[in-house]
Amino acid sequence: LISLTSTANPDGAMLTRFRNLANYDIVLWWLTPYQDEEIRFFGHLKANGGMTSFTSYVNHRFFWAPPGQQHDTSQRRGHFTIQKDQILYVYTDDNDPGDPSLVTEAN
Repeated sequence: LISLTSTANPDGAMLTRFRNLANYDIVLWWLTPYQDEEIRFFGHLKANGGMTSFTSYVNHRFFWAPPGQQHDTSQRRGHFTIQKDQILYVYTDDNDPGDPSLVTEAN
């Protein structure tokens, strides 16, 4: 696991990066604090190294789900919370890892 660290701005805003190291596409979802909107789409990461980055905030909560499976709570994977000292968040699947040669090429 590669870890990049940073410090958040005083308001908690910080650049965050997300990467998919599995052999299939995965979708990133934000668990919102709003009653009328439980989750919000934040990125479709392609298999074998797909990446996205954006500004997020400390304590925002996210999860990964296979495409089209986000409303099935049993398919929600790897819940995590943005930490002030971490900018890189990686999705992995030990049962279906990405192709190392393709992951390397995606750098």
